[in-house]
Amino acid sequence: MLNGRNGEVRPNASENPSKEVFQSQRAGARDRALLVVAPAGVVSNALLAAIECEFRFLRVHIVPDLSEACTSLVANVDLVVIERGLIGGLAYHYGDLSAWYPNAMFAVLADPNEHQDGRLANLVEQRMVQGVVPTNSNLDIFLSILRILLSGGEYVPSVVFRSHLADNGQSARTRRDGAMSELTAREWQILGHVAKGSQNKIIANDLGLSEHTVKIHIHNIINKLGVHNRTEAAAIYFARQVAGPNGSDGHRQSQN
Repeated sequence: MLNGRNGEVRPNASENPSKEVFQSQRAGARDRALLVVAPAGVVSNALLAAIECEFRFLRVHIVPDLSEACTSLVANVDLVVIERGLIGGLAYHYGDLSAWYPNAMFAVLADPNEHQDGRLANLVEQRMVQGVVPTNSNLDIFLSILRILLSGGEYVPSVVFRSHLADNGQSARTRRDGAMSELTAREWQILGHVAKGSQNKIIANDLGLSEHTVKIHIHNIINKLGVHNRTEAAAIYFARQVAGPNGSDGHRQSQN
């Protein structure tokens, strides 16, 4: 019970009415909806209440399976969140779901650290799923990821693809080096502050960001590097600084 291709956040090119809802939401008006597809007892009432408390414009509905989701009369759905145990039937039901909820993003509720059999990565690659909401994250991170998805962005922890790569015989060292190269310039900058021992509030003040944004960046960095905490991320930063294969700071800036 819940109590509470690389971790990146990308804007979605397609229009999503929830973007405008964030810009001009009316107090007390719940004119948008989030549909949770999960067996009874998987998602706690406390978590559903926390979601509605955080997103005042949102009504949360829950149905037990994908078949019922295809016939639900819920209107104005911006996000459909599907429990991981049900994704085996998503490909079969996807046509009906996307027709029934044409403006909705689709996400999977899962613990990314559990064994992955490749199905979730395949769904992301096929664009049937735009997000993975980690069940092992704290409530602040959980709600922040929902906010990203409701805003039309995408969030997929890198570990979803890491096990997929492992099945193809990639070494841990190769995956780690690849993850380092995937860090954006901003993420590398924030990682440098983390390595100095700076707290989120200090990092936010130094870089002119909100503390919430810094928290999301650090969460992405930890996921991309496949580490467990800030200390391990800092250790990788210092190791790369010493090696410095691509320049004085060890990080090759993307040329955009």
